[in-house]
Amino acid sequence: MAGFFVPKIRRAIVTMATRTALLDDYTPENEAAAQCHNSPRTWQRWRRLGIGPPPTIIGNRVYYHVDDLKAWLRKQRREAPNAVGS
Repeated sequence: MAGFFVPKIRRAIVTMATRTALLDDYTPENEAAAQCHNSPRTWQRWRRLGIGPPPTIIGNRVYYHVDDLKAWLRKQRREAPNAVGS
């Protein structure tokens, strides 16, 4: 009986490793929110309003590609206003 279950376990390990490798360049929504010092609810609202980086939705999970996050953050950059008298 034990030999019957071994292939299933190996298959699960390979599948998990492949799944992890596929998502290496993606950040879950809650982690993206935490890194930007926002709540996940804020990111959910932004997604609904079309604000923020483009999401990748797999089932009920939301991910953001790292390059999209970085590009979006660069677009958010604002120059400091000139000092008075400069």
